[in-house]
Amino acid sequence: MKIEKLILFSSNLKGQLHFYEHVLGFECLQKSATEVEFRIGNSILAFHYKEKSDLYHFAFNIPAFSVEAAHRWLTGKVDFLTWEGEDILLFKDWKAQAIYFKDADGNIVEFIARDAVGFQNENTFSTKSVLNISEIGIGSTNIPEIVNALNAIKPITLFDGNIERFCALGDEEGLFIVANSNLKTWMPTGDTIMTADFEIYGTYNFSFNNGKINVIL
Repeated sequence: MKIEKLILFSSNLKGQLHFYEHVLGFECLQKSATEVEFRIGNSILAFHYKEKSDLYHFAFNIPAFSVEAAHRWLTGKVDFLTWEGEDILLFKDWKAQAIYFKDADGNIVEFIARDAVGFQNENTFSTKSVLNISEIGIGSTNIPEIVNALNAIKPITLFDGNIERFCALGDEEGLFIVANSNLKTWMPTGDTIMTADFEIYGTYNFSFNNGKINVIL
């Protein structure tokens, strides 16, 4: 599954511009008073202005086995979010390792290295190492409704989890992380899962507004 473009909402465009362009070093494709847009590997991440925005969780794929190099590169740029005292989290079932930090809006950003995705010299890392946007979190109190809506657009595979509390839909290139906001919180911070609006383009084209999926033709 490919996430070619992800549009999120922000009440702090200047802060996000500084963070993604100057702290992390991603190419800014366009900027105005109402939106900013960045090249994230093979994907585009955009923020559109909204007076009040909700918390997001999303992830970027980085090359397999590059998480320690990414950690060294991020040190001094961000404050890592820890889990049980660890900066680098191991997901054995997913054959992946991940690092978490927050952006200028307080969104939970993840760099995830999956054993089956990409490869590079383990000792080097830069902005150009980031492969693509790989995950977007979807908060809902009705996971079956979200799953059915996605399948109505195009059949999608259950990667992990279940339809009661949490499920990951898609594949290692792109995943929808659908979580029950009444039963779960976001790792690793314990932040409340919000039903945050967004737009997405790629294998699936839709807007997520007020907890509903609306197809974009």
